[in-house]
Amino acid sequence: MGILLSKASVPESEVTSALRFVFIAGVSKFSRVSIFSELNNLTDITMHGRYAEMFGYTQSELETCFAAHIEQFAEKTGHTAKNVLEQLARHYDGYRFSQKNVRIYNPFSVLRALDENTFKNYWFETGTPTFLVNLLKEKNYPLAKIEDLKMQEEFFSVYDIERLQPEALLFQTGYITIKDFKGYTYSFRYPNQEVKISFLRFLLFSRL
Repeated sequence: MGILLSKASVPESEVTSALRFVFIAGVSKFSRVSIFSELNNLTDITMHGRYAEMFGYTQSELETCFAAHIEQFAEKTGHTAKNVLEQLARHYDGYRFSQKNVRIYNPFSVLRALDENTFKNYWFETGTPTFLVNLLKEKNYPLAKIEDLKMQEEFFSVYDIERLQPEALLFQTGYITIKDFKGYTYSFRYPNQEVKISFLRFLLFSRL
């Protein structure tokens, strides 16, 4: 989730008077509770095609900007650079946020993997999806459905906390991503191995 906030879009106050431009990432935008809220006039760029490559590394960026680190990873683990790239893609690639057919890598996991020279579920370990799991339990949600979701945008971009749908939260929190877009319908899937294995394991341990 990415949100742009310019100084001109909010009323003047002690806080906003010191701000010219704000970018908020990694948050879910829920419905506005007051027409006088200073965070009413946000520009949500989460699914904006112009910013499709903004929130992670593209394949080209990974291969060019991190070539030396990938070679070092390969040397220390006894693999080829090609094999390291394949494993990075399998574990951390696959995020797509708009109709534009661009997929990106999870930057946090990529940086950790290249630093430690090993593949782990780094992003998932930064937090547990307890609220999401509880919502799935409450809705008695069929887990097999997650890998074959098909919806129109109004069904997975709901921001009303009072009628929050599991599909919306799964997408907004990064546990599913856009697989394809045809007509007015989006299809979804787990973005990569890190998310799928970690999420299903957490669900299992939670006895969903």
